[in-house]
Amino acid sequence: MAGQDRVYLYCGGPRHAVQYSCQLLQPTYTVGSSDPYGHAFGQVVVPAGDVDADGYADLLITSPYAYVDVGRADLLRGGASGVALAGSTQLAGVGVTFAGFGTSAAGVGDIDGDGFDDVVVGEPFDASATMPGNAYLFRGSAGGLRVSPAIVLHGLTPGDGFGDAVAGADFDGDGYDDVAVGARRAGIVYVFRGGPTGLAATPAWTLVGPGGVSSAFGSAVATSLDSNADGYADLVIGAPNELSGVGRAYFYAGGPIGLAPMPTVTMHGTSSTAGNFGQSLASL
Repeated sequence: MAGQDRVYLYCGGPRHAVQYSCQLLQPTYTVGSSDPYGHAFGQVVVPAGDVDADGYADLLITSPYAYVDVGRADLLRGGASGVALAGSTQLAGVGVTFAGFGTSAAGVGDIDGDGFDDVVVGEPFDASATMPGNAYLFRGSAGGLRVSPAIVLHGLTPGDGFGDAVAGADFDGDGYDDVAVGARRAGIVYVFRGGPTGLAATPAWTLVGPGGVSSAFGSAVATSLDSNADGYADLVIGAPNELSGVGRAYFYAGGPIGLAPMPTVTMHGTSSTAGNFGQSLASL
């Protein structure tokens, strides 16, 4: 319902998980006449890591429909009493209607090894867009998350959905986290390498969906810190439209030269109908 977007935070304890929310978060900005369906505040809620290295985890909440789908994201810094929207850091994209900034977001670790965690926010635009999608890297610092992006990554073709999904981990074991960006309408996931000077502007690895463009390969991406116990982070990519909508997910192993060009494991749903297996994934 318009104006009723909420995020409930459930706090853990020494004995068991709580049954009731310990914090209720609501947007501090109002729904205007140009946003009759609300902002979709809370469409993406992800841990941001510790962007200011104060020892408390931070939280990233997006509102991709805000301001007629321009979109926004809010970084909430953690503390001894939890997190609060008051004083949150607002992040913004290109500022174009139907850009959908905040459709995806992820804490991506420490891209440049400066001791502060960083975040990436996707802005895929809609299917009729005349420009490619974007993904924005925002760097952490002692003062919190910097509101100006350190780099903006761009898709290759208009309407490719670049930025529909984002994730980050150290896939090549060099000590710097890398960033994966899905372009589901192109059926491609691009992976950009981190380093001491920041995130590279061009992809180090380009993973093309085995099922073709129609598979929606790249609709979801998730990292696994080390599923095969080889010491390298791995990547899982969803292709929910494969097999006439039954869906698949592909596992790509990390290694000393980065991600393998072909998946080592293929997973699929058990439904004989359109179950869309791989539509959502979680990083572990």
